[in-house]
Amino acid sequence: MSNVKIAKYRNIVYAIWTLNGQKIKFSTGLKIIDNDWDGEKVKRSNGRYKIYNKIIEEKTDWLYSIILELRRQGKEPSPQNIRALVNAKKPITKKPLDSKTQFISDEYKAYIELKSSQVSKRSIRNIKYTLVVLNEFEQGIDSRLELENFDKFLFERFLNFLIKTKRYKDATIDKHLRVFKTFLRWRYPDHDFTFIKYNSKISSEHNIITINWEEYLHIRDSELTGSMAKTRDLFIFLCTTGMRFSDSQRFLPQWIKSGTIEFRQLKTSGIAVVPLLDDCNQVLKNNDGKPPKISAQKFNDYLKKLFTQLEIFREVNFYEFRNGRVFEKVARLCDVITSHIARKSFITIMLEKGVPVQDVMKMSGHSDFRAMRPYIAISKKHLKEVSKLW
Repeated sequence: MSNVKIAKYRNIVYAIWTLNGQKIKFSTGLKIIDNDWDGEKVKRSNGRYKIYNKIIEEKTDWLYSIILELRRQGKEPSPQNIRALVNAKKPITKKPLDSKTQFISDEYKAYIELKSSQVSKRSIRNIKYTLVVLNEFEQGIDSRLELENFDKFLFERFLNFLIKTKRYKDATIDKHLRVFKTFLRWRYPDHDFTFIKYNSKISSEHNIITINWEEYLHIRDSELTGSMAKTRDLFIFLCTTGMRFSDSQRFLPQWIKSGTIEFRQLKTSGIAVVPLLDDCNQVLKNNDGKPPKISAQKFNDYLKKLFTQLEIFREVNFYEFRNGRVFEKVARLCDVITSHIARKSFITIMLEKGVPVQDVMKMSGHSDFRAMRPYIAISKKHLKEVSKLW
């Protein structure tokens, strides 16, 4: 794919552009030994790595600006044209705008207005957040995105911005690209946007962190007061209903029907039907018929304090996905606990106790069996019990 690459030859660092098999390279003026080089940037082992990497970044941006200028002039960014423009030493000027220019961000704002009455508030927040990122990208390249020049080259520049400048994880990149591509297909149905893709290595199987049954009982039976008691009650409520945090905060007593809790999920609009378990019912009795109200940020902070106080220090393995690469990490459960782990724990514990997968899917609101595969994979106790049936 066409992109600016950073490479080192005979210890000299170059910014390199390749198009149709032809290359052009520009020296950054840096000379770096092999021990201080990781393939595309200077390692921390070099005391001036921050300064040197900034120089590399500036040279990359300079070369991109030359390429963008050629595209504005309607010229192919071939090595010959790049060299000619650089040698001419002409100041880069922006293409004059006309009233017919279709700026993507302007069209995107109209898209937000339309969708505001059609989708959930959560979805609108995600759509707006993608617009913020697009605006930041435009500021970075000092140019507004137009439909007529938004091609594979500019997309790859945008992708590079998400990976290297914003340092987003693969899951975040994937979410922004899905939102952006949905908008483009809606606004410009006759255009080909198949070049908008990102080969990440996201795998939910690697990131199923849950509490076990013994930890659940320890949390439930601990004597707590104040904010820690409310945090525990809300966590137990989530563990016994499989609700997402957002649904728990809008819970209504009317959802309880004939010994079950039935509600429409905010995120997916799917229906979930959960048995009203004794522990869940006790939480509701202790809190005037509703789960405790806590902001999402405070709740996650309180959970870490709660697990630390209860000395739940079990180490868990998890993975981070960045730039299509997988990084394995280890941390204490008390340091990574979040509200969503309660929902994952509900699904896992139900499976371990032998509840059929179809019933668990109805309780959790999952409509796709593929989403349950990671949970089945880690429910080893459940699988052992099933084997005894033979």
